[in-house]
Amino acid sequence: MRTLENSVSQMYKAIMDVAERWRQSSQHSGCLNNFKAYLAKCVDDSSESAGSRNLLMVALERFPQMTNFPISKVKTFCEKFKVSMSKLLADVRSNYLQETLESSMIDERERIWKEIKGCQAKCPLCGSKCSLWNEHTDHECAHHVFPAFHGTRVHDLNHPMFDRCLSTDAAERSWSRGDDPFLPNLAEYLDHYDDCRPWKKSLVPDPTLPPLPVQQIGAWVNCRKPLLKYWNLVDNTPDEWLIYQSKKPLEEDECDKAKARLEKYRDI
Repeated sequence: MRTLENSVSQMYKAIMDVAERWRQSSQHSGCLNNFKAYLAKCVDDSSESAGSRNLLMVALERFPQMTNFPISKVKTFCEKFKVSMSKLLADVRSNYLQETLESSMIDERERIWKEIKGCQAKCPLCGSKCSLWNEHTDHECAHHVFPAFHGTRVHDLNHPMFDRCLSTDAAERSWSRGDDPFLPNLAEYLDHYDDCRPWKKSLVPDPTLPPLPVQQIGAWVNCRKPLLKYWNLVDNTPDEWLIYQSKKPLEEDECDKAKARLEKYRDI
């Protein structure tokens, strides 16, 4: 883009220089064809630099086909012509600057937003987002939650799944999607589906997995009612977890309320 702007700028300056020389060499009157003929003469003039001749050649090839208007005052015509060309040149530079800034701002916004939102892939067990933001082929997540938050359930019992994604229990359990047949373990399940395969390297048992985090237990206990309703699950929350229930846990209609609020804001 910068090269194009420089070329146009040089062409405009070369044409303005030709107009000034024609003014100095012409009589008090003339016509448009006289100016075009002088432009052609400059193209053929060996004393002109090669770069200038090339630019003038382009200008000559693009000289508009129009009526051969008489020019009663060559001096006035050339002065007005140079003013017009200067304005066009200023417009080119201004538009270039504006377009460059707008393009740069758009590119920067897209780059920053890409870094902020990161990878949009989600863990097929718990639904937590991939924590990588740069280019990658294998997904991984730094903060898994109970699969129950994502609606993952224990088959046949319809209980919420509390086996953590990196646990041995999750790795050895049979898994299924929708009405598909069950696969004997997590590795085969992940390998079976294209969108799950990039998670295969990271969703393996972690021997250093710490005890159940109290924060997740408390989050589940206090949010479980609307989630159980939303995912149509049968509650089997361990009794010993209920000590983490707050005085005001979420009621089961909270998801409906949130959906209604979102619909309301969407219509604004």
